[in-house]
Amino acid sequence: MFDYLFGKITFKEESVITIDNQGVGYLVYVPLIFAQELAVEEDKKVYIHQVVGEKENTLYGFRSRLMRSLFQSLIGVSGVGPKMAIKVLDDFSPEQLLDIFANKRIEQLKNVKGLGSKTREKIFIDLNKKAKEMIVLFKVEKNVSIPNSSLEQEVKASLIQLGYKESELKDVVPSIIQDLSSEGLPTIERVIKDTLEKLSKLK
Repeated sequence: MFDYLFGKITFKEESVITIDNQGVGYLVYVPLIFAQELAVEEDKKVYIHQVVGEKENTLYGFRSRLMRSLFQSLIGVSGVGPKMAIKVLDDFSPEQLLDIFANKRIEQLKNVKGLGSKTREKIFIDLNKKAKEMIVLFKVEKNVSIPNSSLEQEVKASLIQLGYKESELKDVVPSIIQDLSSEGLPTIERVIKDTLEKLSKLK
């Protein structure tokens, strides 16, 4: 059983890399979000999960043990195989996924190609408690950020529930997100706070 491989990245193509470890080249499948961080000729430690079956002996690689644990939790859900788990990890950081699972933000996964509604429901049933445990185990900050497109929808939905109209929010919310993005991906709590402050000034 592998824990990790350390070696030189000798090949990279989308979500596939080759790691040279003591003269042996290991072909490893990685999430796109991780692959984008890697460079050919770079020395890198990659955490490994090996899938062995009748027709498969495949290595999957991850930036951290947290990312690997999420992958392992996903493939433990009925109907989610390794390729689908990688697709889920392609678009979200581990911190974002923990936030999504822990808070049952099921709509966030609607854009994952090939992931049906029933499978999404299974994921949230199985991983809600696990995600909360992983947040504690890996000491993940609770206020994690989510992608801008989804963030805008969530902020608007929350403010509409408070009585604001879509017409009031359509220009303000994207502007706030854009301003805050210069500091990194903002949290929903920060965007709501700044949006409310801006709306109060416009009245």
